[in-house]
Amino acid sequence: QIRLNWTNSSGVSSYDVYRNSTLYYSGLTGTQFINSENVTVGTTYSYYIVAKNSCDSTSSNIVSATAINCDSTSSIGQVQLSSPSNGATISTSTVVLSWHSVSGATGYEVVYDTSSSFTNPIGWSVSGMSQTTGTLTNGTTYYWRVRAFVGSQYYSWSSIWSFTKSSALVPPTGFSVSSYWNTVSPGFPSMSLSWNAVSGATGYEMWVRSSGGSYASLGTRDAPYVTFNSNSLPGGARYVSGTTYYFKVRTVTTYGTSDFTSEVPCVAAAPSPSSQIERITNGSFSSGTSGWTLVGDFWAGTNFSNYRTPPGYAAGGVNSEGLPINNAAGWMYQTVAIPSGATSATLSFWHNITSYNPGPNKVDILTVYIADSEGNWLDFVIYNNLDSTYLGDYKKKTFDLTSYKGQIIKITFLATTDYSNTTTFRIDDVSLMSDG
Repeated sequence: QIRLNWTNSSGVSSYDVYRNSTLYYSGLTGTQFINSENVTVGTTYSYYIVAKNSCDSTSSNIVSATAINCDSTSSIGQVQLSSPSNGATISTSTVVLSWHSVSGATGYEVVYDTSSSFTNPIGWSVSGMSQTTGTLTNGTTYYWRVRAFVGSQYYSWSSIWSFTKSSALVPPTGFSVSSYWNTVSPGFPSMSLSWNAVSGATGYEMWVRSSGGSYASLGTRDAPYVTFNSNSLPGGARYVSGTTYYFKVRTVTTYGTSDFTSEVPCVAAAPSPSSQIERITNGSFSSGTSGWTLVGDFWAGTNFSNYRTPPGYAAGGVNSEGLPINNAAGWMYQTVAIPSGATSATLSFWHNITSYNPGPNKVDILTVYIADSEGNWLDFVIYNNLDSTYLGDYKKKTFDLTSYKGQIIKITFLATTDYSNTTTFRIDDVSLMSDG
């Protein structure tokens, strides 16, 4: 075992453990972590702890430890198992069972069985540290253990590990993809994936790539659904009309995953001339600040959670790291042209206000206003710290801008806070839809 201890930090909601620069365990609420699995004797591991809360995270110093062999030099110790890892799912017809050597042992007895009581074990006596099983049965869980011996003297058994031979899996049949112009969330092409259900499936993994790109996951659809409407690419990017994308699906069961279907190409749909078109650039902030001009204490990007839709949002009343501050003053804006032939133009956005300033005065202010090319205010709405709600509770605001067709307008979000009790104004999913 390698045991980590640290001192609790004020305001921390949970801790993540990183081993060798990779996330190893998340969601700890205590101040100790014991690494007792996947630890090899003689190997040095480095660790650091990340403390997190809803607004930020910070890392500890890095420490290292070398796993030692706890076997006594005066007696034969218990064997430590190596692979396959405990609880693993095996897709091959046989598997190599392996373990660590024990000082002083002349051999090892290894057994496996379908019962953890080992009522009908299959086993061998070997001098090395591995043994290949016989042919495994699909969908069956096996238990195995090892003990060391010297001559005719056998020592205690190791702990019992298990592994499962996956069932023979088949990919879905009848897989097809079509594209349509999204009228529920207008302004983007969407993809509709469908396939036939597979008996015993617990879900289906869906993957997509653009031409020349690598495949990325669209997520897992739970059984028994066999249709999935994809409104955006992995990471939140939108499909581009006229571009060909490639899709594949595979079956998921409790024993593993099947092979993929053959990939299916599909061209993203284009809008009809009367369709609503998105005029805002990067309204979801999935591309950071692209399309927006930010001034002062206003932040936008994908570094933090608490968005309405992934992967990002914009916030006022914060510093350059997105953390609430007092005496903040900042704004962001984007200039948009509404076609002269538009018959409708609707601006919408979602806002979430969290505040440690309960009132009674309205001292932290968010002003959202629309101005013409001359800087004259056309419309506006004001929010303040008294409009505060819980984290993640976004409210929608809509403006009808049809009367400004043929004009270039500037959409601005302006936030100011006073000297105490911070307030954060979050903005997400800004949209201006119009035809023409």
